[in-house]
Amino acid sequence: MHSSLSDILAEKFGIAEGVYEDARKARRDKGGSTAEMLISKNVISETQLLEALSELYDVPFWPELPLDNIDFEFTRHVPIHFLKNYSMVPLVIQLHPNQAAADADPQERKFSETLPDYLRYIIAVNDPAHFQQLDDLVRILGISDFQVILSTKSAITAAINLSYDFSRDSAEQL
Repeated sequence: MHSSLSDILAEKFGIAEGVYEDARKARRDKGGSTAEMLISKNVISETQLLEALSELYDVPFWPELPLDNIDFEFTRHVPIHFLKNYSMVPLVIQLHPNQAAADADPQERKFSETLPDYLRYIIAVNDPAHFQQLDDLVRILGISDFQVILSTKSAITAAINLSYDFSRDSAEQL
């Protein structure tokens, strides 16, 4: 296991320590995060950053989110601007029929205690440092068992837009 993001970026993507330090200095001068500086200077891609953060924090990285079989109920409780501002989206996903809770690893099994075997609460985030906002979202939704995953901003935005568009269409049909 690596001790720092710079170690992972160096090992996996060949980012020299000097390049990482230059981004840290630019962050101090201009604000933002070191990762944002590396991405804006095209040193790494968002996907590479999320792969590195996934390894650092031991949080799964899903470059694409499953957009079928999503429960859109959260749209009635969570303002869209909150989710877009913090690039996070709650999903209740349906697992593949042959993937039951009994077959899942022990860590995953604990997330399914309140759901049928074929459903999971997933919260996709783009920045794992948004702990407070994640806590707020969990409190608003009233859930306690969920799995946090990392995903790209575009995948999260697409899931948010689809969810709110679908819920608006359903309301109009009623």
